[in-house]
Amino acid sequence: MASSSDLPFLTLQELSALIKARDVSSRQVTLLQLVRIRSASNLNSYIKVLPELALDLADKADAELTAGIDKGILHGVPIALKDIFDLAGVPTTAGIPMRSNAIAKANAAITNRLKDAGAVILGKLATTEGVFAIHQAPYGSPVNPWNAEYYPGASSSGSGVTTASGLSYACLSSDTGGSIRLPSAANGVTGLKPTWSRVTRHGTFELGATLDHVGVIARRRSGRDCRTDPLDPTSSSEPVPDYCEIVDTAGKTIGYDPSWLEDGVHSAITASVRTVMAVFSSLGYRLVEVKLPSVDHVIWDWFEVCAVQTAIVHRDTYPGEGYSEALCDLIEQGRSLSGVQLQERLIRREEFAGDLQAVFSAVDLVIIQHCLVWCQSSTKLPISTVK
Repeated sequence: MASSSDLPFLTLQELSALIKARDVSSRQVTLLQLVRIRSASNLNSYIKVLPELALDLADKADAELTAGIDKGILHGVPIALKDIFDLAGVPTTAGIPMRSNAIAKANAAITNRLKDAGAVILGKLATTEGVFAIHQAPYGSPVNPWNAEYYPGASSSGSGVTTASGLSYACLSSDTGGSIRLPSAANGVTGLKPTWSRVTRHGTFELGATLDHVGVIARRRSGRDCRTDPLDPTSSSEPVPDYCEIVDTAGKTIGYDPSWLEDGVHSAITASVRTVMAVFSSLGYRLVEVKLPSVDHVIWDWFEVCAVQTAIVHRDTYPGEGYSEALCDLIEQGRSLSGVQLQERLIRREEFAGDLQAVFSAVDLVIIQHCLVWCQSSTKLPISTVK
C-alpha cells in the first residue's frame, strides 16, 4: 500500500484499486484529504469544505464495498465540485458575493450521478465571479501551488489548484472559453472538456448556455459515459464512443497544422509538442499535415455570443449592487448586440464547426497548441511553464 505521503498523489484509478482491495478504506483517505485541505487553506482553492457530508459518504461507501456492492471506479473516491454545481442544502455561489446564501434546493443532475456512483464529495471549489473573468471578495483567488506568482487558471482555477495539490482526486469543472484547459495547463494536471451536450448541465450555474461544457480535471483521465438527461433537453442521446480505442490503438491517423504549432508559439512549447508527435509516431500513429480553419473571427465572436447569453442569465438581478466592472461590461455588451449581429456570429460559428468537421473526416485526432492567445496575454504566467 502507498504511504500516507504518497496516497494523496495517486491517480484516481490507483486509489480506486486500493479501496476495492480494502488495502485502505474510503474513510481513511477522506480523513487524510480533510486534514490536507485544512493545512493548505492558504491555497484558497475551496470555497466550502463539507467534512460531515464527506465522512458520511465515505462510511456509506465502505459499508457497501464490505457488503460486496461495487458501484465502479468512483466508489469511495474523494472528489470536489466547482461551485457552480448544485448540492442540496449548500450554497451555489458561482463566485458571486450576493449568492453567498443561495442555498441549492436540489442536486444538479451531474451531482446526483456522482453520488450514485459512490463518490465522496469533499466540498465546493473556488471560481471566478459568474464563471467569467475575476475572483471577487470574499472568496478571493486560488494560489498556484508551484509558484504563487504564476497564473492559477481561469474560472476552474480552484479545480486545477486542488488537483495539483493533492487535495482531491478529481474535480468536476466546466469550460466555456478555456476554463478546464487553462487551469490544467497552468497547474500541470489533465483536463477533459467533453463535446457540448455530452454531459448534462441541469442544475449548473450558466455563463453562456450554448458555450458551457461540463467536464473534469484530474491527474489522468479516461472517457466516461454520461447519459442523456430528460431535465436538460440539450443533452445528447447519442451513444458514447470508446475513446480509449480512439486514443490508444496504433494505426490511427493524427493531423497537425504547422502554423498552429509554430506561428507565435514559444519555442519551448513547439519543441515539447514535436516531442509528443515523435512519441505518437513511434507507437504506430500516422502523422498527416492538415489545414485547420482560421479562428480570426470566431475567437472574438465568442465574447459577443457569450455576452448575450450571460445577459440572459443575469436578467433578473442586473443591474444591481455587487457586480464587478468586468462582468458589467460583458452583460452590457450582450444587451447592446442586435439580433442581426448575433445571427451573423452564430452563422460564422456553424461555418467554422463545419470546416473543422471536414478535417476530422480525414484524420482520427488533431494535435494542437491551443492556449496561445490567452497565455501570451497573461502577465503572470511565464509562457515557458505551460505544458
